[in-house]
Amino acid sequence: MDAAAELAGTDRLQVQTWHVMFLARGKIGPFRVDTDAVLGAGGRVGVRMLMIDEGNDNRAVTSGSVVFAIVG
Repeated sequence: MDAAAELAGTDRLQVQTWHVMFLARGKIGPFRVDTDAVLGAGGRVGVRMLMIDEGNDNRAVTSGSVVFAIVG
C-alpha cells in the first residue's frame, strides 16, 4: 500500500485484485520486503512484492502482486 500511495501521490486506493505465492518457509529473519510499483492505464497502480529472509541466505519466501484503483 505504501509503495502504491507514494507512486500515485494519494492514499485513496482500493484493491482490485491481488495474488500471493508462498515460496518457502521463513526461518530466521530479519525479513525484508522489496517492492516495485508501476502506474497503469485507467487510474490503476500495480505493485509487485518479494519477501526475503535475510538471515537465511537472502532466500525468497513470499511473492505477491496487487492492482489498486485510484478512487475519488
